[in-house]
Amino acid sequence: MKFTFKKSLIIFLLSLIIFWPLHSVLAGIGVSPSQLTQDKALPNLQYLQTFTVSRSNSEQELNLQIQVVGTASAFLTIKDNALLTVPAKQEEAVLQVLVNIPASTLTGEYQGEINILPVVNQGAVNDLNQQFSVAVTELQINIPVKIVVQQDNVTKYAVSDIMVNTTAEKKPVEIFYTVQNQGNQAVKPKMLNLKITDLSDKKEFFNEPVDLSILSVIAPFTNQVQTVLAPIDLPAGQYWADITIQDNDCNINESRKLSLEIKKSSNYSIPESIIDPDEKSSPLVLNLKVVLALILVLGALVGIILIIGRHHKS
Repeated sequence: MKFTFKKSLIIFLLSLIIFWPLHSVLAGIGVSPSQLTQDKALPNLQYLQTFTVSRSNSEQELNLQIQVVGTASAFLTIKDNALLTVPAKQEEAVLQVLVNIPASTLTGEYQGEINILPVVNQGAVNDLNQQFSVAVTELQINIPVKIVVQQDNVTKYAVSDIMVNTTAEKKPVEIFYTVQNQGNQAVKPKMLNLKITDLSDKKEFFNEPVDLSILSVIAPFTNQVQTVLAPIDLPAGQYWADITIQDNDCNINESRKLSLEIKKSSNYSIPESIIDPDEKSSPLVLNLKVVLALILVLGALVGIILIIGRHHKS
């Protein structure tokens, strides 16, 4: 096809008309995390990987087509739909990819890409499809994928973000921490030890392991926040809480010293024994009792008046 100056100018102007708004809509677009990598995947592994697609310009609705290519594409399924829509006035959307490695998968390294492309209405493009296709491809976002399948069992995890909540007297202490399972086996920490001292570190009030057996295991390549309750009975005040988390081999995964505040309990309730039983009566019973009380009062007043009258006559 021979292009004259006039045709070239028309193509250029059409490109500006159609793709300039597209560049504007895609300004500042990004994906987190920026890659999908599994170095220790086992056959028969399945989990859900979540990506956050964000943009700085949210004036218009943005439609994105999701494509998976490469040898790793056999393990990846776009959850819900291959078309992701970021509504107008919304800066983020969630893309979920199901990772499923069949039991029959051979060991080896599998690579690929998750391509995120803007969807363009090409109804008026006609003969310029090729030029527009090239331009759209240049605007796509690529998420590299690398999955290494092996037969070895790998147990590896990390513990982070240990926190402790303010609590009340005679209430258990809530301890939170995040477990990042980096291996291909389901895991969980074996033991958590809690030591509580005064602010001078000279007086020890509590130093015992906390049972973790009731907690669920964390699936391979996933993160989970776990919560444990430590049964303590301390008066209101400020304390130090030394928290140590260990694995099955008694290796320390994480250890932190945190400030612990115990407040006076504000949930005081009146004992049942001193509550007026009349307060538990129905409205009808209460009304009858009020009427009866008024009758008794009036009767007493009449009796007093009669006694006074007789006294004056005598």
